[in-house]
Amino acid sequence: MARLMRLLAVNAGSSTLKLRLVTDDEQIEDTFDLDPWDGSADANEVSEWMRGLADVDAVGHRIVHGGAVSRAQSGSTDLSPPAPSS
Repeated sequence: MARLMRLLAVNAGSSTLKLRLVTDDEQIEDTFDLDPWDGSADANEVSEWMRGLADVDAVGHRIVHGGAVSRAQSGSTDLSPPAPSS
């Protein structure tokens, strides 16, 4: 049986930070929440949680910022891996 792909989903909101490790069959393997969260980094707590994760194949970050201009949903569906850095 092939290993499932694992995606780390990041949702950094105005008052919470939510991390989910999700498999390609849409199962949530692990979660991490900072609530309340004031937007500042808490690198120790997040790093400790991430060290315990299985291999992560991709990371996705939900970004919401419409302001007064944009009211419609938009996004990227390009899930190809980034080009190697030189």
